[in-house]
Amino acid sequence: MAADDAIRIREELAVSPEKAFQCFGAGIGAWWPREYTWSGDCLESIAIEPFEEGRCYERGPLGFQCDWGRVLVWDPPHRLVLAWQIGPDRTPQPDPAKASEVQVTFTGGRSGGTTVELEHRDFARMEGGEAYRDLLAAEAGWPYILGRYASVVSESGDHVPTASEVESANRADGRLSGRGGRSSTPAREPGHLSTDELVEIVERASRRVRE
Repeated sequence: MAADDAIRIREELAVSPEKAFQCFGAGIGAWWPREYTWSGDCLESIAIEPFEEGRCYERGPLGFQCDWGRVLVWDPPHRLVLAWQIGPDRTPQPDPAKASEVQVTFTGGRSGGTTVELEHRDFARMEGGEAYRDLLAAEAGWPYILGRYASVVSESGDHVPTASEVESANRADGRLSGRGGRSSTPAREPGHLSTDELVEIVERASRRVRE
């Protein structure tokens, strides 16, 4: 794998860096696709703790909880860096030395908008990282995920949903808000998803994008 294996994409948003950062962090539950969680339709909440060394985690029914990352940099409203502790086979990766990294920067412009730039890097740290990188670089990977974020931010008006508000809304109506609606993906547990199944999920998401 090349030394620079990073995925880099950007979105231009007509909101302030403060709102863009808060929606990515505190409001992640309002836009993160359920097909990219272990819990699927049973997801109760997904969250990023707002401080360095904070957990990135999801919660499902009957006390199910799984960490999927750690906060390496929390610098609102400018920069967020996460340890992406999900292996290519979709199992949790507790060893930070084998985790890739996701950096998101929020740069304000003269018009009052924000350029959001996402970089997912260090796939070479993990076995099978090259194929994983190619999956996440495809249309139904990070471009779809960040596009969903941009859509929800643009539609949310001046209000930035807090983590508790998002969790309450998810429990009330059983779905995430934002583009895409309810996912038909069944509930899953960590370690029960093969690489072939991941490819199927990405292909399914790609069909949604084309529709």
